[in-house]
Amino acid sequence: HYMHAHTMCLKKKQNDADVIFMPYNYLIDIKSRSSLSIDLDDSVLIFDEAHNLESACTDAASFSITTLFTKICVDEVSTCIKLIKKSGMNIQADVDEESLIRLRD
Repeated sequence: HYMHAHTMCLKKKQNDADVIFMPYNYLIDIKSRSSLSIDLDDSVLIFDEAHNLESACTDAASFSITTLFTKICVDEVSTCIKLIKKSGMNIQADVDEESLIRLRD
């Protein structure tokens, strides 16, 4: 319950405050910033312990894609290419169907 109370307090006070102290992960993570209604326009940010900032930014911007998801995407693109070829449309593509099939397999 502490985090919820902390969040509610921050939302109430931030519009009147000249200075707000908070962990920087709240600022660099867009979901945290949105949930706290933090607007960085016309703000000056000072980061303490900034040597950790690069890894925190990397973590906030990272995501994972599974092999299955990649296969599904390649299959979908292959289907699109087949449909384009059947339609008789003349579309130049950087990747041909054979390349996609090799990627899929």
